[in-house]
Amino acid sequence: FNHMHIYIGGTVLIKDKFEARDALKTIQDEKVTTGFIVPTMYNLMMTLPQEELKSYDVSSMRVIISAAAPLHTKTKEWILDYFSNASLSEAYGATELGICTNLKHRDQRRKIRCVGQGVFGYEMKLLDEDGNPVKQGEPGILYATGPCMLDGYYKNPKATEENSAGPWFTVGDIVKEDEEGYYYVVDRKSDMVISGGVNIYPVEIDNCLMSHPKVADVAVIGVPDELWGESLKAFVVLRPGETCTAEELIEHCRQNLAPYKKPKSVDFVPELPRNPSGKILKRVLRDQFWKGQESGVS
Repeated sequence: FNHMHIYIGGTVLIKDKFEARDALKTIQDEKVTTGFIVPTMYNLMMTLPQEELKSYDVSSMRVIISAAAPLHTKTKEWILDYFSNASLSEAYGATELGICTNLKHRDQRRKIRCVGQGVFGYEMKLLDEDGNPVKQGEPGILYATGPCMLDGYYKNPKATEENSAGPWFTVGDIVKEDEEGYYYVVDRKSDMVISGGVNIYPVEIDNCLMSHPKVADVAVIGVPDELWGESLKAFVVLRPGETCTAEELIEHCRQNLAPYKKPKSVDFVPELPRNPSGKILKRVLRDQFWKGQESGVS
């Protein structure tokens, strides 16, 4: 994306690291028009005081592209309101697949928790564990084929074979398709929790907790439970200056989700582990609980 701007004669600003105040000041001072920004960065902007946010002139922004991680509803609403002159696109893809789908600006408030329709040149299909197509509206493993696919994992033919089906490839994301051909990422298969024999997709609980006004960031995982096999644990980062109890957040989930989807425990942490692109590393959170044990999800 950066190289395309250079190719058409644009200017690209590259920062050594992200800092919310610096980013907003740069947008203001340099009259930035386009931003390819991951959701974590918006969440950090949202934590700034309202009066400070109002002091920045971000009216130059025309196009915002969000990718690399789920865009929670609260974050999306903030982007649409704060960068009111900009057109927001939410892209879905992976290093192995390229960009597969795009949710256009006109659909942002109409299609909640949606990643859009397939982009030009890509085909997608949703299969069950046995490789059979799922019915419309049912969750299935997304397989894609298109112009930016990988040839295979370097020196790892076993992983390549396990994730391939002819020209089709998957990274294990569980996705649903609606009657209009729009796709919804339910969760990553490896993040799914099996509690009492019921499949639970933590991203739904993530989104519920993110809707709480005191919450800045969250990650929900499955941890060992002698009775249920796995139970839900939430790791929560609060907004600056806020205080909250685990009971308050669990009650928030109870009021907005099915009873079996509320977390059993909540840990408050200063930050969540992330990779360089801003994705939360739930594996790092899980590993401290699952050492020497086997999760119900492979």
